[in-house]
Amino acid sequence: MAKKKPFKRNPFRDWLDCLVAVVVKTRDNFTCQWRLSPDCQGTLMPGDNNIQACHIKSKGTCVLALRWDLLNIDTACGQCHAHMHANPDSFGVWFHGERPYVYEYLNEPRIAQKWNVDDYLDKEKELLLKSIELNVDCIVFPVRNDWRGRFIRRSQKLR
Repeated sequence: MAKKKPFKRNPFRDWLDCLVAVVVKTRDNFTCQWRLSPDCQGTLMPGDNNIQACHIKSKGTCVLALRWDLLNIDTACGQCHAHMHANPDSFGVWFHGERPYVYEYLNEPRIAQKWNVDDYLDKEKELLLKSIELNVDCIVFPVRNDWRGRFIRRSQKLR
């Protein structure tokens, strides 16, 4: 039986995931944009683990370009995010009614393509410019460099 290849993390993806999460949460003022769950917590404080940057079109079902597209990501509390995943059809109907122009944009056909280093760097530049526009001064992101293979949080000063 052939051995599986070990999963290899892409540091560009990890960094862009953290960067886009900070940009989106700051853009949305750390407030749940969906208010779908009866247990919705509304506005939360920066650093609260229950506020999440959530993909509207799932990372697993969309092309890489949408993964960091700011129109594809909203801020939501953990309860609303779980509600969305538990009820994807009703979420789709609700989202189409709330933001039809974004719904149409996210469902446009796109060709999947492999990203090279320049593509990642261009997206990083775009997100860094947006973060500076939103007055973000520090980003905390996980780095897998513990001797046990655990994630360690590290801060990156932008100014």
